[in-house]
Amino acid sequence: MSDQKTPKQARRSAEFVSAAISIINRRGVSGMVLADVAADLGLAPKASAYYFRRKEDLATACFLDAIQRIQHLIAEASNAAQADQRTSEFLTHFFDLRRRAKLGEIDELTALNDVRALNSPVVNAAFVALFRDMRALISDAQDDVNRLALSSQAHLLLAHCHWSAFWLIGVLPDRYPKVCERLADIIIHGVAATGVPWDPIKLITSEQAPSDLRGTILCAATKLMNRQGYHGASVDKISAEVATTKGGFYHHMGSKDEMILACFDRSLSIMRESLLAAEAVSANGYQALATLAAHLVSLQLQDGEALLRMSALTTLPENLQAVVIEKYQQIVHLLASIISDGIGDGSLRPVDAMLSAQLILGMINSADELPSFVPSITANDATSYYVKPCFTGIFS
Repeated sequence: MSDQKTPKQARRSAEFVSAAISIINRRGVSGMVLADVAADLGLAPKASAYYFRRKEDLATACFLDAIQRIQHLIAEASNAAQADQRTSEFLTHFFDLRRRAKLGEIDELTALNDVRALNSPVVNAAFVALFRDMRALISDAQDDVNRLALSSQAHLLLAHCHWSAFWLIGVLPDRYPKVCERLADIIIHGVAATGVPWDPIKLITSEQAPSDLRGTILCAATKLMNRQGYHGASVDKISAEVATTKGGFYHHMGSKDEMILACFDRSLSIMRESLLAAEAVSANGYQALATLAAHLVSLQLQDGEALLRMSALTTLPENLQAVVIEKYQQIVHLLASIISDGIGDGSLRPVDAMLSAQLILGMINSADELPSFVPSITANDATSYYVKPCFTGIFS
């Protein structure tokens, strides 16, 4: 098929992309089927092959569409004089795009959390270009710049944007401008009160190597899904990782869906235990949050202890997605409660507690991707250049 398309073909291809975006955002790349996309457009199942021969080709088009649209927003914001002004301008454009998509005026953005599931060299290269554009947007220094810090903070800003797809679901479109204003203030200025020191405590919790095959399977599955997406973490690969047979796998896991739910439950248990431990050793709300976040990000950078990323959520049937989201909302409310305590004890600024909790959770969720963009980063570096700016502001 020629790369040159007639206007009608280009219009139909765009319709396929539009329909596929909605499916990918609900079911992930693994759940997007060409026949379903065609059916949504009122076409015969085989009609899709005329425009996209493989579903991977259509998924690539969806991801490239999102990346290019975000790059366009960055370009629109790049004329402001200072980095904080450019950041605020970009966020204004980004949340207006989200608002218009929610109202049905334009297509949604394809959720980029599932990029690894596709593992396309073309999309990966485009995503790296997007990251570099974001890094340039937030940089004011012409020379002697701390590239480690700058790259970490660019990743943090992208993480906040990606995570918004999860929590904006419950926000009315006419509230998006106000939410964006509050979010920009938190991202730029942080949540810490003036003069309160950054002093996370080294947290000792009960995480340890699993004592049985089931636990070993969950750790291996979490690591593989975070790195390679749902399809990359095949039963064969997981079984090989833990030196068991597929029969051994299915003896402990009734299905792959059951395994993913168990991985989420394991991750949420670690987060709850860590949260309680952080509160127990901390002097104020700010220190408790800093201790918790530094600890969980450190886990995300350790292969054996990683938390399952929320990108795995779309691989589950939609009824099971609701179960996981409800459990994550419990963590959000716990974090918001600590933020309210911090505002009360004076260690945190008066900020939107729920929104701040979502930003902290999104930062933790995306931490395992840091080495992909900042290859030399260590856990200590991540605490200083990725976790801390989430609390003190990315330009602090």
